Formats: sequence, structure tokens, C-alpha cells
Amino acid sequence: MGSKGRNVAIDLAKFVMAVFVVAIHVRPFSGWLAFMVDDCITRLANPMFFVISSYFLFYRLETERVQNGDAKWKAGLLRNYVKRLLVLYTALFLLNLPNVLRLVEFGGMKDFVVRLLQFYFLSGPSYTALWFLPALIWGVTFTFWMGRETRPWVALLAGVPLYALTVLDGDYTIFVKEAAWFQFLVDGFKAIFLWLANGLTYGLCYCALGACVAVGNVRKGERSEEEKRECRTRFGVGTCIFLVLYIVECVLIKRYQWGAGFGAQFMMIPFAYVCLQLLLVLEMKERPIYRFLQKMSIVIFGIQFLVISGLGKLFRECRWYMESTTAQFVIVLVVTSAIAAVVVWVSEHVRTS
Repeated sequence: MGSKGRNVAIDLAKFVMAVFVVAIHVRPFSGWLAFMVDDCITRLANPMFFVISSYFLFYRLETERVQNGDAKWKAGLLRNYVKRLLVLYTALFLLNLPNVLRLVEFGGMKDFVVRLLQFYFLSGPSYTALWFLPALIWGVTFTFWMGRETRPWVALLAGVPLYALTVLDGDYTIFVKEAAWFQFLVDGFKAIFLWLANGLTYGLCYCALGACVAVGNVRKGERSEEEKRECRTRFGVGTCIFLVLYIVECVLIKRYQWGAGFGAQFMMIPFAYVCLQLLLVLEMKERPIYRFLQKMSIVIFGIQFLVISGLGKLFRECRWYMESTTAQFVIVLVVTSAIAAVVVWVSEHVRTS
């Protein structure tokens, strides 16, 4: 389908990215393969989640603005979007709260309250995948207000240097380790957000990128079949090129020991752009299973850390499980997918009954 409605390629991409998120936390491989897959390929799920989520919101905002002849985006769609995300995030946050409290050290009751508020409103539980949701909420909100005159490139210009802080702090530390000004900035952000993968220093960049693509596509209008074929070729080649460049960047970082983060790199930005454009022009026949997998991805995303920690406790005496991360990954993925399938099936049947 077109970029206005359901997109089968993106539905499948979301499921694949949910699997990638599980792999990020389990790290199923070892040696060079662990570096290539666990540290590089799977990490692309994070920027893709942001650009995809932001794209569809701002596509609707820009389409509504054009249809109504407005000068600015209306805040109503944004409010409804944030409300839905908050309901989902709050439910998942409460579900993961025991693990958050267990993993985070608090220095007294006053510190407990402040840190809990920071975890909920600003950073998200950094030990789980849930950091993405508050980062997305803040990212789309900052993008909306900075680009409300339908100029999302303004938000992108602000987001890229902020994102560079995250990259430099994790993967290019060798170039800023003696810079007092840089450490001052990092410490300031961490005092507020607890870590740099947040809605301002990570989410804003990719949400603004998704918004730029959305606004550009609305203004271009519906592409002809010939244009779509040309776009599939162009963006397909671009995706392959920037994937290779991204891997080269990761290899250089590891080879010369520039840093050790492998969570944010500069080549993620062009890759996310061309990959999103490619997914939007891919044409696949829609089947119910694809929509079902997309819904499963949301559940997998929210419960995977609970399954990982739960199975870790259940099999802590099993040597074969504790010593093989590949076995852990397979079992975690099977259990998580089974739970997600049941949850989605029950929710669909409850809704239709």
C-alpha cells in the first residue's frame, strides 16, 4: 500500500526489529559474529523504530494541514498520539517496575522519588528496551514544536549536533576524552536524563528525519508506477551502500579503539533515511499474518526483558542454558513470540466479541 495507509513492508520490518531488540539484550553470538550481528546489525533497529513511528505521525499532520489549508500543524493529532503512547508506556513501565527497582541503586527515599520520576518521564528504564517510548514521546514533541511552521528540517538541524553528543560519548570517545567542555555537556544531560539515549540527544534527530521524509512525500504527492520502480532501485542501492558504510564505520571504531559504545554511529542517519524510503515504496501483497506479526512486535518489545530475566532465574542451575547465549536467544525468542501471539489473538477476539 501507499505511504498513507498500511504498509506491509514496514509491518514486517517492525517484527524483524523486535527480534533484533531481543538479540541486543541476549547477545546470541560470540567472536567476530557477535561484533557483526550483536554490536552492529541489530543496533539499526533503534533508529528505524524512531523514523518509522515519526513518519506516520507527521505524514498525517502534513496531509491534514494541506487539506485544511492551514499554515501550521494542529496539535490535536500530536496530543492523541502522545496519549496512546503514554498508556502503552505506563502499562509496560509498571510491568517492568520490579526489574527497574532491582537493577537501580537509590540513595535514600528522596533520591528514590527523584530517580523514579526521571526514569518514568525522561529516560525510561535504561536496562530495558522501554527507553525508546519516552524518547519517542519527547522526540516527536520537540520535532513538532520546532518544525510547526512545517519546517521539520529546523528540528533536524538541532537534532544532529545533539545526536553527535551521543555518538562521541560512546563510539568516538578518543577524540573528546581530554575536552572539558564536552564532559561538562555530557554530565549536564546525564544529570537530567540519566543517560544520553533520550528524546533530546537521540530521539529528536531520528524523529525529525522521519518528519522530513513525511513532509517531502506529502508535497511530492502519489508516485506513478514508473517512479516507484525507479525509487525502489535508487533506495535499494542506497540502503546497501549505507549498510556497508555503517559496518565499515563500526569496524574502524573497533579496529582503532575509538570507543566501545556501538549503539549510535554517524552512518545510522543516512541508512535510516534511505531504508525508510525503500520500505515505503516496496510493494507486497497484504496478508493477515503480516498485520498479526506487526502487533506481536509491540508485545515482544514490551515483555522481552521480563522473559529474559525470568528465564535466567528459572534456568540458573542449568549449565547448558547459562553457558550458551545462542540457546538463550532461541528459547527467549520462542517464549516471547508465543506469549505475544497469545496476547494478540486474545485481544483481537475480545475486541470482536
